[in-house]
Amino acid sequence: MRFFAISLSLVFLCLSSANAETTRMAVKFGGGPGGENTYTVNPDGTFISTTKLILGTITLNSVITGKMEGGRITEYRCESNDPSGEVAVLTLANGKIHVKTSKIDTDAPGTVGSEPYFGNLHPQFTASALASVDITNKVAQPIKCFCPDAGAMLTPKFTPKGVKTTPIGPARIYQANLPTVEITYALDSSNRVVMMDVPAQRLRFLVPGWEGLTNDPLAAFPELSQPTFKVKIERAVTMKTRDGVKLVQDVIRPDAPGKYPTILERTPYGRDSATVEGPFYASRGYVFIVQDCRGRNDSDGNWDPFMAERKDGYDTVQWAASQPWSDGSVGMIGGSYGGLVQWAAAVEAPPALKCIVPQVSPPDAMLNIPYDNGVFFLYGAVWRANIGNMVLVIMMQSR
Repeated sequence: MRFFAISLSLVFLCLSSANAETTRMAVKFGGGPGGENTYTVNPDGTFISTTKLILGTITLNSVITGKMEGGRITEYRCESNDPSGEVAVLTLANGKIHVKTSKIDTDAPGTVGSEPYFGNLHPQFTASALASVDITNKVAQPIKCFCPDAGAMLTPKFTPKGVKTTPIGPARIYQANLPTVEITYALDSSNRVVMMDVPAQRLRFLVPGWEGLTNDPLAAFPELSQPTFKVKIERAVTMKTRDGVKLVQDVIRPDAPGKYPTILERTPYGRDSATVEGPFYASRGYVFIVQDCRGRNDSDGNWDPFMAERKDGYDTVQWAASQPWSDGSVGMIGGSYGGLVQWAAAVEAPPALKCIVPQVSPPDAMLNIPYDNGVFFLYGAVWRANIGNMVLVIMMQSR
């Protein structure tokens, strides 16, 4: 395959074209639909990139409008919201970024120079950074980039991974590494970003038609369940515990007649963030249930950490096993407190519980959390409060 030397203007979809150029990318999150991105660049150099992410019941929107001259962004405005609804507006003028939120209204330090771009929620901007990668050098190459949607400089390390041939055509593959995440990009022959895949976050942007780039790694193992089912999602399904308390869960299951094994996650952190995992399992022939623990979010009752989890876990497992779509087998999964509730349920030995997968669950309340070898673990409690989780320290009050 021949590779062409390209200018930054070509990276941004040929500004000299007589017509506007638009690229649309579908987003998948956790195996299900997660929104879309649309990028349009006009002959006069103006552009707009719009991204909508749907993460369970949370919607994130980010819009960047601006203008390019000679392949460089000379002015732009980015407006984005975070999960709390806070709106941040970034503007570029005369090489300076201005940041405005409900609490901040100031210029950011430094200036925007000739650096290539790296998009966070706007993948097409990353094409200019990828154009700076030496494709003949198969090692990680640090490249300083400006991220328009963050208004900040980043230095990802890009590694060219070769060319992948698909039914729609060849694509060049790159791996980008940031301190906390690894991203795979694919560029087509016109230097569009046709895929951005973040495996650790189960987040993928893909231009329709380029599905050949996204082979499911599990497909290489025929003994594993494959994604052959359509998915049905039932929100806010209720059940009652033995003492009459109503617990609320989302049920994601195969949209086909039959009886299926169940994967259960019980959480105090809000079921919305975990529900997005459901389509991955349901498409493979499992029912996935995410339940709010007693007294948390939509579930009734009083929130008294640990105190009800043995009986509530037993009741929920047996309830799931009794449903018409269940084959009678239930496994549990989850992390932190979502791991602890699995141990609690297992102690009660519900007949339908076949396995548990507790992740990062503290082993003993007196040895690890909330007490560290008998000493109250104040730092851990403050940390939990700071990140917005429930404060576990109350769980040992008067006990």
